[in-house]
Amino acid sequence: MRNTDFMFHRKWGVFMHFLTDISCRGHESPERWNEIVDTFDTEKLARQLHELQVGWLMLTIGQNSGYYCSPNRTLDRLTEREGATHCSRRDLIADLTAALAKYEIPLFVYLPGGAPFHDRQACEMLGWSEKPQAARMAEFQRKWENIIREWALRWGKSIAGWWIDGCYFQTCREMYEFDEEPNFRSFAAAMRAGNPDALVAWNPGVADPELYTTCSEEDYTAGECKDPQLVLSAGRYEKQALSHVLSYIGEWWGWRNPRFTRGSLADATHNMVKSGGTITWDVPYESDGTIPEEFAKLLRSLAQELVRRGRVSEVTGEIRFHWSALIPPSGNYPTRERPGSLTFAVENTSPKELCGTIRFSSDDLQIFPKKTDYALVPGEKLMITLELTPKEKTLRCCILYAETQYSKRTFKIPVRETVVCSETPLELSFPHNSGKLQLSSKNGRLYASLHAKDDARRIDEILCYESSCLELFLTTTDSGNIRQYFALYGKPGKLYFLRQPEGMVAVADTEFAYRDTAEGFDFELSLPCPQDALLQVALHISQEGKFGYHRLFGDPDDGSIASYAKLQLK
Repeated sequence: MRNTDFMFHRKWGVFMHFLTDISCRGHESPERWNEIVDTFDTEKLARQLHELQVGWLMLTIGQNSGYYCSPNRTLDRLTEREGATHCSRRDLIADLTAALAKYEIPLFVYLPGGAPFHDRQACEMLGWSEKPQAARMAEFQRKWENIIREWALRWGKSIAGWWIDGCYFQTCREMYEFDEEPNFRSFAAAMRAGNPDALVAWNPGVADPELYTTCSEEDYTAGECKDPQLVLSAGRYEKQALSHVLSYIGEWWGWRNPRFTRGSLADATHNMVKSGGTITWDVPYESDGTIPEEFAKLLRSLAQELVRRGRVSEVTGEIRFHWSALIPPSGNYPTRERPGSLTFAVENTSPKELCGTIRFSSDDLQIFPKKTDYALVPGEKLMITLELTPKEKTLRCCILYAETQYSKRTFKIPVRETVVCSETPLELSFPHNSGKLQLSSKNGRLYASLHAKDDARRIDEILCYESSCLELFLTTTDSGNIRQYFALYGKPGKLYFLRQPEGMVAVADTEFAYRDTAEGFDFELSLPCPQDALLQVALHISQEGKFGYHRLFGDPDDGSIASYAKLQLK
């Protein structure tokens, strides 16, 4: 295991999504990208991070657009772009490490585990495919490792580590889970080619509420999460890896409008570091690469506040619940018509034998059993099955508590409802008084009429999910293929779906129209719909200057199929 002491002692750092998606906003070109990279003031940012007492910085090399903030001849050769590179002339990473070194601030770099899927030429030339049957993709892996190796050798020991994204996609995760190379071991070797002590992490998906390691090569957990206060850490380590989470201070990754106050930011940070964990906060950036002052104000007092609060004794004897967005329980969630039965595992991940009692409680659910005793040797698992019955039939989401001698875990239990559609419109309301939706059906088609409150009516040609829009998710089984439709404000005629690497593609046999209203807009749309489908609807709008995402069914924060409604057409 590599030395992660510096992260443990420094406790927290910051992350920047320095990307064309944010900086260029639909006007990408090599010339424009070079202008933006050249404007980045590494010395000014380094001074600011030092003044804010930031423990480390994580910065993206690139992501899905195919543009990178550092030259790479191997990448240009493999993508046949030696005369028209999408890599910047300036090596921003090298310049930034030199500036940060004056203040002894380590730099981590970010890269996806797969090809830049908005760049069709790069995907084709690198041998990348998103088809499940192509999951091994050894040719792509070797090429990607060679690209990474060039950067790693050039930067050497100036780079403290790597954060690799996208291992929650089947094609990014399963293609490395092999004993023979290329695999996680050879991937890690490429990243450590210039620095054998470089720390690496692969992102397996949202960590709420438990942290997970992807493989034995991992030195710290990637820990992507929406709400760090819900993340539960068993202490300094999760198996061999340092406990670490990555979250955002703004409304979303790279966005402005802080969602924290000084006090709530300190609370969220302390929740992770109090028992030995670490945290990295994503922040936006100005055109010169510095942190906006409204975010700097929040960070300025964070170091002092953490010193005042201190760390409590490290927890080392906790059990792990295998229940999260990454590892959902098996069985059936409750519906408004019938009880549910969910089975999950708890595991002793500590080096000593553990025994105790888990007590289950809820204000919304009848639970059986209400407690379970355990006595587990290291590595042993215990399977637990809970019978869950909502106390009220109008509930869309219930809260379940699981309490041990060390902590109290919170699990959200979505309650599936049945929506019966006929020629008579059925009216449903989105959360927070954000909009109303009328659903009806005729001859195998679903019709939807939306009245939304939106004070901005945003249009984003590149990031559709940052536009004012309506999303419809349709599938026929709990684990089947999901069709994701977009009704985009400003794009009448057809619904769209997102296909990589082409982007937004119009869907045949769909209809869509909109009109502006005093409060926002009205949508009218229709599409084919199978009988007994599962449906989720999400509304993207701005209210009082804040852009939000509102789901119609189930847990408002849960994007899984468990929160979908059962749709019956009459």
